Amino acid sequence: EPTKSAVVPDLNIAWSNKCVVRVNKMVLERKKGARFPMPDTLDKHWAGVKWDVVVGQPLYIAQATNGIAASKNEMVRVKYVDNDTIYLEDGIGKVARSDFWKVLRPAYCTTTHKAQGDTFAVDFGIWEWDRMDEELRYTAITRAKSLGQIKFH
Repeated sequence: EPTKSAVVPDLNIAWSNKCVVRVNKMVLERKKGARFPMPDTLDKHWAGVKWDVVVGQPLYIAQATNGIAASKNEMVRVKYVDNDTIYLEDGIGKVARSDFWKVLRPAYCTTTHKAQGDTFAVDFGIWEWDRMDEELRYTAITRAKSLGQIKFH
């Protein structure tokens, strides 16, 4: 059984969407940066969550749309924010603040399924290890370049 870590890293993988939201909330609460309050959402998982988008924040594409050069479930980062718009790094595009929940989701934590194909060069956490089957465990741990990067929660 893996050793548990008390520190929550900025990048995490979890088995369930419920845990993904919980971990994202924990990381979002400690982040400081450009204060850019997000609009309310009708998404049941995120309803009532108050947080700010910060430069460098990881997001994933929840819905592919015109003007965004990225696919659904692809991870992107925030380059710049202003009162009306979130600009994404690497020329991927921009999203109107009012359209945030239609297009993007916080990605400090994602499901194992969404992390498939990614390789992480930084420390990251794995949550709900005991709920993952052998295949999902393999997927989670092989996101790392080095086993020392992995922190279990």
